Amino acid sequence: MYRTRPWEGYRTQAWGSVIQEPDGLIRCWYFSTPARKPGEDDVGGYCYAESRDGIHFEKPNLGVAEFRGSKDNNIWYPMSPDGKNVIEQALARARKGLTALDEQGEPIGVVNNMDGLTVVRDDDDPDPQRRYKLIANMQDHCMWAYADPEAYPDMTKEQEAHARDVVFGQYLDTSPDGIHWTRKPRRMVSARYGDYMMVTRDERNRRW
Repeated sequence: MYRTRPWEGYRTQAWGSVIQEPDGLIRCWYFSTPARKPGEDDVGGYCYAESRDGIHFEKPNLGVAEFRGSKDNNIWYPMSPDGKNVIEQALARARKGLTALDEQGEPIGVVNNMDGLTVVRDDDDPDPQRRYKLIANMQDHCMWAYADPEAYPDMTKEQEAHARDVVFGQYLDTSPDGIHWTRKPRRMVSARYGDYMMVTRDERNRRW
């Protein structure tokens, strides 16, 4: 799949999920790598495409995220609380993101980036509003300030430590259709090592 839209950064990346629906539709949730250029803090993010043959993919307008005043795009999970498409570094510098909830549903900070995202269809869940699950390593990107101090000149060690030791973890979000999510990610388990993971189905034991 090629970069064809102005919000897709400098490349598209299959660092996401592909599933086939019961009707045969092939659905792809993928990354657009941020350009990270001056004036392009809204370029990059999490996008969606679909196909009937697995070769020719369409990128439908989803009406979910705002990019330069329009929702005519295929961005499905904006991490800015106002629904605008803003990349993780810009959000982290502004101390913004989606509210991160811990295992008990209590707020613990913000998340503005995710890695190793997996979207799954869960037909065992009796609630149709939770038919699709998003499981991902989510983080407040300021946890990486030590590795890129020029990107975070005003970040304190305390903020960096909170992002790393308190917020960082594997989170769950839910959706009825794989497009419209609660955007209230809830942590399943805290993370300590690495930032990448994938989830698959164990059909024999009927669990993920």
